[in-house]
Amino acid sequence: MREKILGLLLARGGEFVSGEELSKVLGISRAGVWKHISHLREEGYSIASQTRLGHRLERNSGPLNKYVLGHNLGTAKMGREFVIRHEVSSTNEVAKELARAGALDGTVVLAETQNGGRGRRGRQWLSPQGGIWLSVILRPGLELKDVASYTLLAGVAVALAINKVTGLKAGIKWPNDILIRNKKVGGILAEVFGEWQAVDFLVIGIGVNANLGEQDLPPEVMAASLSLESGRPVLPVDLIQAMLRELERLEQLLLAGKLSEVLAEWRSMAVCLNCAVVVKEHKEEWLAESIDIAEDGALIVKTADNRLVKLYSGEVSLRGSRGDYNFN
Repeated sequence: MREKILGLLLARGGEFVSGEELSKVLGISRAGVWKHISHLREEGYSIASQTRLGHRLERNSGPLNKYVLGHNLGTAKMGREFVIRHEVSSTNEVAKELARAGALDGTVVLAETQNGGRGRRGRQWLSPQGGIWLSVILRPGLELKDVASYTLLAGVAVALAINKVTGLKAGIKWPNDILIRNKKVGGILAEVFGEWQAVDFLVIGIGVNANLGEQDLPPEVMAASLSLESGRPVLPVDLIQAMLRELERLEQLLLAGKLSEVLAEWRSMAVCLNCAVVVKEHKEEWLAESIDIAEDGALIVKTADNRLVKLYSGEVSLRGSRGDYNFN
């Protein structure tokens, strides 16, 4: 019943809905409507009530909810289904289970916290309440060799969404880190399932330190949150919707054979091109200059003896950069 009330309030776009109208539509008494409104307030939704006017939901208030997330989303596929959990081991694990059970292309899994979040190479990803932890199930119908670009695509989508919603200038460090002023605020973990010529599905996991405090950030790495960097809280619904819109736009470019346009956007936001880097690969470290990104997602670097090498794995640490990012 409370979700129905949320849906009705959202449909009015911030206008008041009278208690009498809610009562008639829902088939309950006005006292029953008021009881559910009170419970929604206790759950964190900001609902204004005025005599003779009724009730109005303040913009994007309250916990994550499929009605709130879907309102004015404007996508055809991304977010066609939302699965929201309080706590999970990781949203990628839940998404994989759902995908194997036949979940729709574009299904989004969100959690308030993760107790087993993972980054690249199995590293732990701290995921306390206040961050955005989500996974998207995709069924692009591509061959395995063609899906490596999805990590690049996701990085662009997340960085652009952060820029649009917060005004902060986010950049991308190959292969999957989102940085602001040399501090990590987000990351991406893409997992592919299927055979070489027939990918069944892929899961794109996205983690963003949205409203974390300093006490929530790991002290051993250069990390930050969007709220700390911008000096104000971030509305999770706004950021999630922006990410899903960008994911859909960029995937449409990719499926239309316009990978070059996706790569151009990635290059414009990259903080690891045309700069000195330290490559850590197979327990070895060596200096190089990052040159470009390849269509298959590899980072092209120039070694000290002027050889061009394509990196598909390993770690890259920045030792200088370009533009306004000022990594030194």
